[in-house]
Amino acid sequence: MARVASERGVSSISRSMSLSIGHTEQGTLLHHYTSVEKALSMLESGQIWLSPMSNVNDPKEFSDWELTYVPGINKISVREWDEISSAISKESKRISKISCFTEDVLTDHTSPINRYIDLGCIKRGFANSPMWHFYGENHTGCCLVFDKSKLIQEFESQTTEYTEFSNSVQYIDEKFPRNVGFEPYYFELDKVIEFGVNQYTKQFLNTRFKDLYFKKQSVWSYENEYRFYVQDDSNSPFKLNFGKALAYVCFGVECSDDDKKKIRVFAQSHGFSTQEIKFKNHTVQVVM
Repeated sequence: MARVASERGVSSISRSMSLSIGHTEQGTLLHHYTSVEKALSMLESGQIWLSPMSNVNDPKEFSDWELTYVPGINKISVREWDEISSAISKESKRISKISCFTEDVLTDHTSPINRYIDLGCIKRGFANSPMWHFYGENHTGCCLVFDKSKLIQEFESQTTEYTEFSNSVQYIDEKFPRNVGFEPYYFELDKVIEFGVNQYTKQFLNTRFKDLYFKKQSVWSYENEYRFYVQDDSNSPFKLNFGKALAYVCFGVECSDDDKKKIRVFAQSHGFSTQEIKFKNHTVQVVM
């Protein structure tokens, strides 16, 4: 197994960028919505956890696949075929671990003039109302905002001996289920028998994970998702130290004063800033 950077805790959290997030160039930040309780845990440890695909909320991704197979010198019954298909599916979801973020939707609504900062917030990753509702504890939580390039650098430096990948999710609706002879939903029977399900599953994933885990149905497109993927044998989440990648913590519109205070006290002692969004006559604004 590769070396995973040791737990660096709060000392790893960076000094924040001095610019307002409303004026930060679009596309340079990644946003992770969560509860205040979970955010404090992440800030204290200095870590982001990549969790197994079996824990995701999209049934397209957590459901077992129905895999066909490439015939070879070996023969199997229909029951054995189903068992192998299910075993590969479950093992794939166990060792495939991800962490999910929201990107900006690039628009023309940018302005360097502070008076019009609300225009600069349109479709920004930290102002995604559905994400605040579903992942930000119904607007009572917060959003951890990361420098995208720094976070990718940390990820790549800590996964040098793993199969890893990070990229935006594609939103595609397929009219018909892919079946016999179509990637990625088939396995090579002779190799399964030669190597065993667990070892073969790694080979199976190495050529398929982008197709399996970086494409979702268009109904999820509001998430504007960016994923970090790692293939890891352990039964624990993969713990990524985010180092100096943290830029801000942004509060939801229903975040309580007590919860804001908890984050702000932590922020003051560990060198990052906090901001919050508000809505004014259907526009989004940043409160410094």
